[in-house]
Amino acid sequence: MSRSIPTSFVSTLLRAGNGINSKPASHKPDVLLRLYDIENCPYCRLVREVLTELDLDALILPGPRGGGRYRPEAEGMGGKAQFPYLVDENTGAAMYESLDIVSYLFETYGQRSVPYKWRLGSLQTLGSMAASWPRMTQGLRAEHSEQPEQPLELYSF
Repeated sequence: MSRSIPTSFVSTLLRAGNGINSKPASHKPDVLLRLYDIENCPYCRLVREVLTELDLDALILPGPRGGGRYRPEAEGMGGKAQFPYLVDENTGAAMYESLDIVSYLFETYGQRSVPYKWRLGSLQTLGSMAASWPRMTQGLRAEHSEQPEQPLELYSF
């Protein structure tokens, strides 16, 4: 068994169920949201958890260090190498900062106020940092791979 599965399981346990329950958004975007992301980034994890919680589909574009596919694109659009970076063509919004993105997603697509557990932003961030620890550097740096002909469609939580 790959070490990715046990470390991923531990990370999920440390997040105490965040990102595995869903209360779908009342409004779905017509055009897929684009999230420039780094797999083991604790800030990116928060945004992915809220995407799951709101049952929102998104095109996840990985931007690990040394990545040549999407990282330069994110830097060119936003002006810096900071992740997560959300682009919403439906509203023209583009933003950094995980907790700002969380608020935006709840207000724009959930059409409700940000739930109390997400208003405790620093606690959520600390929990996400703890969940990144078991995976250490997995997903932080680019590894050579062949680009698929079309985006992979993943069903996950």
